[in-house]
Amino acid sequence: MGQGIGFKDNDGSYGFKLTDDGKVILGNTSDDVIQVTGTLDVNGTLLVSQYIKHKGDANTWINFTDNRIRLNAGGNNFIDCEDPGSAPHKVRINNGGNNIDFVIKDNSNNVYFTADASTSRVGISKADPDYELDVNGTIGATEITASSNISGSAFYGDGTNLTNGGQLISQTIIDGYSTTFSCETNSSTYKQINDDTTAAKVASITFTVPASRKVLVTMTVAVRDFDASSQLFRVRITDSNSESTEGSWGSAWNDEQISGHYATDFFNHTFQWYFDGTVSPHSWSVGDSKTMYFQLKVDGTDETVSLKAGNNYAPLVISAITVPAGVSFVDMDS
Repeated sequence: MGQGIGFKDNDGSYGFKLTDDGKVILGNTSDDVIQVTGTLDVNGTLLVSQYIKHKGDANTWINFTDNRIRLNAGGNNFIDCEDPGSAPHKVRINNGGNNIDFVIKDNSNNVYFTADASTSRVGISKADPDYELDVNGTIGATEITASSNISGSAFYGDGTNLTNGGQLISQTIIDGYSTTFSCETNSSTYKQINDDTTAAKVASITFTVPASRKVLVTMTVAVRDFDASSQLFRVRITDSNSESTEGSWGSAWNDEQISGHYATDFFNHTFQWYFDGTVSPHSWSVGDSKTMYFQLKVDGTDETVSLKAGNNYAPLVISAITVPAGVSFVDMDS
């Protein structure tokens, strides 16, 4: 039968015990105090039921509960690690909602990341961020989407994928050094603006709906009139790749532009259409792909008008530009 050594306290229970299997048991109740002056060297596993506390500093401790560790200093919870039983597992910083900034320094002791609790701002290489995301340096990204403003001392790249207001998001250019794009009509019924010789060469533009969901489409083209008189003609935008089908918005939107052509003259005309994808009849979603086509007709069938590009004519240029979310738009129908 195994033997051990023990010392009893006043109530007859063992306050110190050496068991025959090599264990040392100190204390017998949860409020017993074991004091070690000097270094405690444990060559094995140190088990605690819940707390490791700092002596003389009662509100600084490590708190162990089932599948969870909390680190408190001065009564504030700085780090909280928890396995809730299924992913995602959580590491929380400042879980007590105190004014605790999360700061990371580099190997030169310089701050390169700051999460400011009092302002809810994040700084990259910026100890006191002035914006929700404040970067003191260069940003590299394949895509940046913003619902409001982006400010910076410089922007690099071709700019075609910037989605804040006023940025070019798509462009189609029809040109040629020896061959002319020509779309001619004397009909009062709309026809698609494509090349009369090669119908597959269609005037169109494809763009991705930006964060503001507002886009200004512009078409600039040379107009030639071979008649002896002047007349009106019209250009219409549509989302239908057909000769004369109206856009899916029907008659609920200003899709038709009117202009004039003059006898034996030719010059560039500019047409513009404003799409507000936040409201009917468009109601676009951010990231949708949209393709727009164009149609042409004259008001009088005794007239002929021709749109030209390339081979001594100016290029036909179609552009799509984002419009800021806060643009001042005067709706004449409301």
